[in-house]
Amino acid sequence: MKTKVIVMDFGSRTNTFGGEARIASVLYSGLKAHFSTTYLGYRTEYINANDDTIILKHIKKFAHNPGVKNSRLTENWFMRLGYFSLMGRNLIDIGIKKDALADRIKSFSPDIIISNSTWDFSTIRYLRKRMNFKTIYIDHANISGSNAKNYFSKAIMPLTLGTGLVGLDIDSIKSKFFKYFDATVALNKSQARKMLKFTDRAYYIPNGLHVDTTSDSGIEDVIRKRYGISKSDFVVMYIGRMFERQKNVSTLIKAFMHLQNNNIKLLLIGGGQSMADYKRLASGDKRIIFCGEVDDERLPYIYNLASIFVLPSVWEGFNLTILEAANHRLPLVVSEGAYIDDLKVVKLGKIITFRTFDHNDLARKILFLMNSAKAMNEARKVSERLAGMFTQEAMLKKYSNLIEDLVK
Repeated sequence: MKTKVIVMDFGSRTNTFGGEARIASVLYSGLKAHFSTTYLGYRTEYINANDDTIILKHIKKFAHNPGVKNSRLTENWFMRLGYFSLMGRNLIDIGIKKDALADRIKSFSPDIIISNSTWDFSTIRYLRKRMNFKTIYIDHANISGSNAKNYFSKAIMPLTLGTGLVGLDIDSIKSKFFKYFDATVALNKSQARKMLKFTDRAYYIPNGLHVDTTSDSGIEDVIRKRYGISKSDFVVMYIGRMFERQKNVSTLIKAFMHLQNNNIKLLLIGGGQSMADYKRLASGDKRIIFCGEVDDERLPYIYNLASIFVLPSVWEGFNLTILEAANHRLPLVVSEGAYIDDLKVVKLGKIITFRTFDHNDLARKILFLMNSAKAMNEARKVSERLAGMFTQEAMLKKYSNLIEDLVK
């Protein structure tokens, strides 16, 4: 009889686009070769309802939900305090009554639940009082690192406020949290080292991606026309959530606005709470194009229009768009905050980096690539090497091995 695995992602309630949602989709579909898998979460760009999914409804009673466009509101400390306290402890606003959810999960009888988000924790604790299963937590939120510095850090609020998880200090809370799970997954080497301070059940599994590099000049010409891009334009691309606290897209917009050249365009792809703020910041610069969220079918063609890819994040676990861009041979420009140890490999070559909040430094790095065919060539070679180092097949094999070890 196949081991039964649920991939849980309550984070998809607010983040329907991006790395967390995509990894949940990859695990749900990719582990089917070895296990009986079910997805539990909300509809995303990557997950559709079928017989093997439990898709929850979005409830829009609270301002933290996806309908909110202004990041100032969703980032308000007092709003988060009240919201997490209510939602986490009572499991309200999840789109299903908690007893009904428990009945559905019990009928599936999972052997393993993979938690893809800190938002899952309240529900997992509730379910574990009613049935037996083992758990794996993937640390997308970087709880093991600097994102949870104190009791009220925004990354850990769902735990300290939402579940009443307490301790003498923040490290004791982290220890309680990580030790609750049968296994915890670090996405990069630095994260793995930090996680070992809190649990001896830490596993290093970097993200991997299978990338469609399809090209079609006809489709690409249609997209060029839609966004007003000519073949002679130098196109800077960012793909990801529009969420300033982590993604720092404002630095990219400011850097771009310093570049006084009409033959350069900035494509910003994705959605999120900070979108309205970014549009205000970019107001008046017609070279900056907000594309919104783009489905997976169109994405390869848009990558083919880009000249370089910029990742301006304050921090990353292991960013998937870097791997996508690398598979499309795009030169990479990465903030020092997002430049994880896993990318610092001698045989890979040096990825171009910039000081995380320094838009002048980023502008200089973009100009450097624009003005140097040799630098562009070298950067493409680095991307080619990177693309071959982190594959979806390798990632899924490690998760499969971990699940098999846990159910022995």
